[in-house]
Amino acid sequence: MNMKCFSQESLETAAASWTAVAERSGDTALISHKADRAVAGTLLSPSLAQQRLGHGGHECPLHARSTGPKSGVALRFPPQSKMRSAFAALLLALTLPIFAADSLPPGRISYQGFLTDTAGLPAALTAPVTTPVTFRIYRTAGGITAADVVWAETQNVTIDRGHYSVTLGNGGPTGALIDAGKFTNNLTTVFLGADVSERYLGVTVQGSRELSPRVQFMASPFVHTSRAAAGVMGPDGNLLLRVGPAGLGVNLTNTPTATVDVGGTVRATAFQGSGTGLSNVTTTVANLVGTLGAAQIADGAITVAKLVPATVPGTALANGSLETNKLTSDAINLILSQAGGVGAGGGVFSLNANNTNLTSLGFVNVGSRRIGGDRWTVKASELTPNAPQNRNYNQGSSDMRAQETCWTGTKWIVWGGMNANESVFIADGAMFDPALNTWTPMSTQNAPIARHEFQCIWLGDRMWLYGGYNGGDRSPNGTGNGYFYNPTTDQWSSISSVNSAGARARFSACWTGTEIIVFGGFGSSSWLSTGARYNPATDTWRSMAANPQRSGWGDQCFAWTGTEMIIAGGHNTASSTTGINKAARYNPVLDNWTPMPDIPFATTSASSAWTGTEYLYGFGHGSSDQKYARYNLMSNTWSGTLTAKPAISNDGTGRVYHQAVWTGTEWIIAGGYDGGSQRQEAARFNPTTSKWAQMPNVPKMTAHQPFTWTGKELLIFSAFLPDSDVSVIGYQPPIEAYQYVKQ
Repeated sequence: MNMKCFSQESLETAAASWTAVAERSGDTALISHKADRAVAGTLLSPSLAQQRLGHGGHECPLHARSTGPKSGVALRFPPQSKMRSAFAALLLALTLPIFAADSLPPGRISYQGFLTDTAGLPAALTAPVTTPVTFRIYRTAGGITAADVVWAETQNVTIDRGHYSVTLGNGGPTGALIDAGKFTNNLTTVFLGADVSERYLGVTVQGSRELSPRVQFMASPFVHTSRAAAGVMGPDGNLLLRVGPAGLGVNLTNTPTATVDVGGTVRATAFQGSGTGLSNVTTTVANLVGTLGAAQIADGAITVAKLVPATVPGTALANGSLETNKLTSDAINLILSQAGGVGAGGGVFSLNANNTNLTSLGFVNVGSRRIGGDRWTVKASELTPNAPQNRNYNQGSSDMRAQETCWTGTKWIVWGGMNANESVFIADGAMFDPALNTWTPMSTQNAPIARHEFQCIWLGDRMWLYGGYNGGDRSPNGTGNGYFYNPTTDQWSSISSVNSAGARARFSACWTGTEIIVFGGFGSSSWLSTGARYNPATDTWRSMAANPQRSGWGDQCFAWTGTEMIIAGGHNTASSTTGINKAARYNPVLDNWTPMPDIPFATTSASSAWTGTEYLYGFGHGSSDQKYARYNLMSNTWSGTLTAKPAISNDGTGRVYHQAVWTGTEWIIAGGYDGGSQRQEAARFNPTTSKWAQMPNVPKMTAHQPFTWTGKELLIFSAFLPDSDVSVIGYQPPIEAYQYVKQ
């Protein structure tokens, strides 16, 4: 191991070999590493020390000699001392001194060290010296990437007559890109996971290279006992849990004979699973202790097949436990019909167009009806606690602006953008719960810098965010980077920038289920026809074929069909309001592009939707007649130019910056800007019937504003005017139901 140390007068470096000797002194294990010439340093865990001690308390020296590769370590001490360091680390205890005692393991690690100068005298002999030191815990002994770093912090370390003592977890983030999101003052999570047996400690003094070699964390000898525990003993000395060859025993006096062998009564608040693996189990009403209440019956759990006469008497069900949400619609209809509540000429509604249960009871489907919904409601206002500031996403297609927020399945993440008067870029956000109509602020620690024109995608357990623009640095140190956000832990973490899509804004991003396809948009100085693919499971990027049709794609629409990404429209490199009528499909498996027939008209900043069988595209700049078209994937043809009038009025130069979502059955177009004023008209398009239906006008001016589709309603946050508006409004379309009449 060769390291560089310097004083104010000189710089000295040389190769060094070292010998580690562990010896017993009272109850403390002391480890000393002495270098032959220049600086030598290493760390040794207490487990290593303990494993090298013992045998009746006698000294058990361990000699290990190593000549390592050159590395730079710079320690600045008083001019008269040319320092040679000999680090000795002893993991003494886990401690969490600033918190009250509790039942959880402590979350910090204390250790001590000793430094000497070239003469073998203790460092900082005449006066204490304080210097910043970075500590990192790695997955490997030699890895140097962000993926190798599990935890990192920097703290000021004071050396006094050679000795120093620190507590890992008392520092703060290092500020280095490789360590982004890796600091926590609770280290218990660092020692969890499938690879936890491989954890190495590295130490770096400010201005120097990391001391080498890193030291692996090893287990204390008594820890090994827990790997082969025979049981868990209670305070009375009896075994509560007993482990045997066949499995685990609970409250047994004998060895367990099954995977889980219980001696006594099992009480639980819930059992989960299908039960398909159970055998020889009989459950009757007589087996039920107490009653079944609403909390024990899942919503929609009781179907027609479960409604067998006399199976569950009323005495086994708590009053009010069979709420309508516990029954499927078919079960409700069956109860009504069997109870005699529906006579000849009476009717019930079903979401099933071919409900055989009802037809078998003499009901006839007389047609579909739209019931409920079709109204706007205010879900939150400026009086709602933690409401974020008004913001807008003022550029791009509706497809792009829809993906500047993220729907998790239960929460709506709204982050970034620009303030109301478009003078300041925003670097904060909040999560909205439409079930409770509440806001929860998002952490700003390790969060991306302020930006807009980025893209977000929900991956099932975290949000992916990439790119954007804020008028400044577009490099990986600026907006040319990506992040994950975990709403469960409220934590941000950076993603790899190696071979990434680089700087870009107003681009397309499609999730294939395994990869995110990033394509087009504006790069460092021009519109792009290139892209890249990101795998969140491996945190790696790979290249993709460039699109040959155009030199650049900006503000285009896009959709994922299940096997291909469609891109359509957008603008050329000269004008952001002059549309292009080109479209193409990209296959990520083959990494190739298939040109589509030209769109019947040219538009940009438009909207699109994939219905499952066809691609809907339209509106935007250049669509003054409310133009749209339908693309059939099987025939590879466009329908020709269609119009949404009169459901949406003919307004100005086109409908741009509107909200557009696909509900699963309908395409909703709401609000927007016509080139001269805000528009509040809205309509729904049903591709099955090829009909547009007018909706109630949007109750506020919402061009540019954040929006999302939750699966059952359209949410829009804040307003273009007034710019102080921070309300959330929601629109639920009417439900398509079928009326059955009793004959």
